[in-house]
Amino acid sequence: SSDLGPAQMCRIHPDGTGFEMVALGTDPAISPDGKTMVYAKNDRQGHYVYAADADGKNERQLTKEPNAFAGVHAAWTPDSKHIVYGDRVGEAEELFMSDSDGSNRKQLTFLKQAATSPTVSPDGKWISFRLCDEVYWRNSERSRLAYAEHRADKRPVWIMGIDGSNPHVIELMHWDTTIDGSRAPITLK
Repeated sequence: SSDLGPAQMCRIHPDGTGFEMVALGTDPAISPDGKTMVYAKNDRQGHYVYAADADGKNERQLTKEPNAFAGVHAAWTPDSKHIVYGDRVGEAEELFMSDSDGSNRKQLTFLKQAATSPTVSPDGKWISFRLCDEVYWRNSERSRLAYAEHRADKRPVWIMGIDGSNPHVIELMHWDTTIDGSRAPITLK
């Protein structure tokens, strides 16, 4: 939420008709089967991962501990059975995977930095993500400086196996990469 009130998630038809608000939250991701959306929702303690039917009904909370760092950015596996998302671990943001109902949660990264913005490859074998040396957005002064620096290496693109194996950098990027939530898509050739 902000000074404007809680964040609203909306949908609209491709032709511009049918605009409607479906739920309160941020960073929604619709499952590949089109049935469910996952998103972040904030209360006074932090962000949680929630799920709801694609129309916003049947809302349910998936994570139980508040994440004061935010940066959840949930993504789906191609089979709509699992979600990958960021969550706080001490002073870091790490990536986790769980079943679509939040059960069987498994930590994927142990990088002790800020792993965010996951994307799962179309074949379900890889996860790309962004890694930053700090959770700069939790502090307004650090955030201002991070954006002012325009460092190409601030949030490089990393890749790892779907099980969290072999995480490694694949591109430093060569433009301002401190934009929150920017995801690096994986394409197959």
